[in-house]
Amino acid sequence: MTGRTHPVSMGQRSMWNLDRLIGGGPVHTLAWRVRLRGALDEEALRDAFVAVIDRHEPLRTRFAQDAGGPVAIVEDSVELPFPVDDLRRLPDATRQAALRCAEDVATGFALDRAPLLRARLLRLDDDRYDLLVVVHHIVFDGISLDLLLDDLALAYGGGDRTGLDVSYADAVAEERELLTGERRVPLAAFWRERLAGAPPVVLPPPDREPAVERSWVSRTCSRKLPDVSGFARGERCMPYVVYLAALNALLSRLTGSSDVVVGTPVSSRHRARFERLVGYFVNTVVLRTEVADVSFRELVRRQRGVVFDALDHQRLPFEAVVEEVNPGRASGYSPLFQVLFALVEPTRKDVFADLAVDAVEPVDNNRSPFPVTFSVIDDHLQVEYAPALYDDATAARMAEQFATLLDAALADPDGRIGELTAFVPAPARGERPPEDAVQAAGDENLIRVVQTVWSGHLHTEVTDPDADFVGLGGHSLVASRIAIELRELFGLAEGLSDLTVFRAPTPRLLAGHLAAALGENAAAEAEFVLQLLTMTDEQAEAQLAREES
Repeated sequence: MTGRTHPVSMGQRSMWNLDRLIGGGPVHTLAWRVRLRGALDEEALRDAFVAVIDRHEPLRTRFAQDAGGPVAIVEDSVELPFPVDDLRRLPDATRQAALRCAEDVATGFALDRAPLLRARLLRLDDDRYDLLVVVHHIVFDGISLDLLLDDLALAYGGGDRTGLDVSYADAVAEERELLTGERRVPLAAFWRERLAGAPPVVLPPPDREPAVERSWVSRTCSRKLPDVSGFARGERCMPYVVYLAALNALLSRLTGSSDVVVGTPVSSRHRARFERLVGYFVNTVVLRTEVADVSFRELVRRQRGVVFDALDHQRLPFEAVVEEVNPGRASGYSPLFQVLFALVEPTRKDVFADLAVDAVEPVDNNRSPFPVTFSVIDDHLQVEYAPALYDDATAARMAEQFATLLDAALADPDGRIGELTAFVPAPARGERPPEDAVQAAGDENLIRVVQTVWSGHLHTEVTDPDADFVGLGGHSLVASRIAIELRELFGLAEGLSDLTVFRAPTPRLLAGHLAAALGENAAAEAEFVLQLLTMTDEQAEAQLAREES
């Protein structure tokens, strides 16, 4: 190895592992378009990039593997290609294609090669330019963009900052000290207690089951939102808390569960000495909220407490929280949460030396590690969703429901959550399987199997074949346990997931799904499993031994 080596943070390790798992790609690629106006000196801007990369070690960092996993290697110097494309005389169609910079944005990075940064300058007119900045999240965060632009502007104008007296390696060392020291103990205890028994999946019911091989492709839709700032001031909280309360109320209605868990990104620049340092300073905090049928005002007040408690304990990295909680896993879904919520700060508009900055716009790479992300940007809600799970119409409907719920809540903040969300349909039930599918698959035996399994997990005797799962008190965690037991009883590797229980929410409908999964063996399998369920443990073990012999 060349260059200086240091350990990686837990967040970087997680990203590095995912990159290896999926074979690279732009899942963690960030991109922005900076619109500049004025007499730009292309060579001066090129030299400014050289100066900034020399100043910030993460922009000279690559990642390799040793016996203990990934390590960061800081090179003494790297070369940044800086293409300049003159689009002034191109035909309109060619110009539009070039402006999209699709290859720059949609291509991932090889983490073992530095820099993990791309830049391209597009000349649109004599005094108008687009500067495209593309970087891997493993060495960069949103605040890093502001730092990069500030330092670029200073270097471009001929200025020079003094060298940094800290490095990203210092931040990693502080994290390692926390993880191995006494300060971890109270943080770990808080998260273990806070997330004990949390549902493994809290996700708006998808339009289709997740594929075995996950797609990271995403799409976005948006919807204008009402102004919540006045209400937030009256409740002495941030607008973030109001938006989050509305989201949790919506998720509770969509999922049929009062126990709602979402993730939210926060800055992990806990010390002033790291404020001017480019790098990956992000942690994900898990927010678990009990959405009771109280007034929206009361939900906001409770939400404020949830947020403050979580932020008071945010120093423990998300990956360490997962280790401490050791949650149950649902196949195909990330641990602890599946919905991300973010409040994005307004886009900055500054002066870039003697150039005007007309806009700094994020560029979507149409990839996301999360099934659904709700982001509030300025006065709009942006819903980023996986088209492998959700139809475009479903995502647009969720955005509309969020905005409508927020309008209703602001108009009547003392209205109860159940009344405010009544316009949102109950959890999607899916299509009802043909009645003859159940009858042909072992008559009533499959239904009786489902009733018996439900009775054990719902702690109530289920005798009605058309009883509603959610109405009986079912939620995501129970659905997961039921799906696991039924798969084990029938030896099913696929064809029945946690979501199936919500899509087929009665014993009769769920038996229909089992019939379809079991095929022509359904009748015999149902009779055998029903016998097992009515036996004592000793009788069941003896029966299984006879079957295996």
